[in-house]
Parts: sequence; C-alpha cells; structure tokens
Amino acid sequence: MEKNTDTLLLSEEIPGLEDMLTAGRALFDAMGRFYLYNRPMLRTKCPRMMLLNRIAGCLEVELERQGIGDLYAADMIDLSGELNLGIRGRRQAKNLVLLEFLTGFPRTDHLAECCGSRPESYRFGICITLNRNYYLTDWFVPAGKLHHELEGYFFDWMNRAFFLGPNPRARYLHRQRKITW
Repeated sequence: MEKNTDTLLLSEEIPGLEDMLTAGRALFDAMGRFYLYNRPMLRTKCPRMMLLNRIAGCLEVELERQGIGDLYAADMIDLSGELNLGIRGRRQAKNLVLLEFLTGFPRTDHLAECCGSRPESYRFGICITLNRNYYLTDWFVPAGKLHHELEGYFFDWMNRAFFLGPNPRARYLHRQRKITW
C-alpha cells in the first residue's frame, strides 16, 4: 500500500505544526480571557487601538502560559491600511498566525492573500468580529499538508471553548464553520 505523500507531514514540518497548534489554543484562550475581563469596553465606542492592545495583552499572557511566549509575540501589523494582530517569531523571522478584526460577518477572502507557504506569509489566518457578548470567527488554512492537520483542530477548539452566557453549548449559525460564542 503506497502512502499519499501529498498529505503527510515531513519531519521538519512537525515542529512548526506544534507551534501552530499551541498558538491556536492560546488565541482561543486569549479571546475567552478578553471577554471575561474586558467585555464592558465593547459597550462603548472604545477606540480600535485600545481593543487591539487589550487583546494583544491577553494573547501574550496565553502564549506565555502555553510555553511559547519566549518564541512568539503578538504584534500590531498593518493589513491594507487597517491595524490588526499577528503572532510572529521573536528570534526568528517566522509569521505564524494572522488575526484580522472585522465589522460585520467574518470573511476569509482577504486572508487568502496573506497566508501561504512563502517565507513572508502567515501560516494561517483567523478573522474575528467582536460583539458585546460574543464574537464570530472564521479561519483560513492554505491548501496543503498542514491544512489537513489543522482543519480538525479548529472545530475541536471551538467545541471546547469557554462560552459566555447561560447556555454552555455552541450556537451554530448557517455554516457550521461560523460559531457564535
């Protein structure tokens, strides 16, 4: 029986996958932390920069808690003239996760331009729409070996997420990939 080498990870890709999985867990934990302590900011006309700084702070705490805080940091990045966040390497030139904060329904069309296997690209992207009591999210993982490895983890993280409000179950929207927290 011949193995499909297109979907199997090479040994040098496995450490990168572990970093991506850890960064993903840290991101979802950071959003839970943000909503736990900073939700009142969403009821006012809080400046975008202040919200991004608070989310970046929560993300830094979670990256450190997950054990990769010395390798990666949450940085402000300019994405088409709009400030967003990215998880990038502290010591190495490695762009790991792109976080795009939107108004309206999350869409991944812009993430496809910024994520890929090129050295300057992010490995995967997540778009987030903040609302008062929950946030909407969607993600983009470029097609390839890592796509097969990562896709299932997003559903698992979202199913185990800390949900705000009285109902502990996820409320799915029309497409299952869009989850209201």
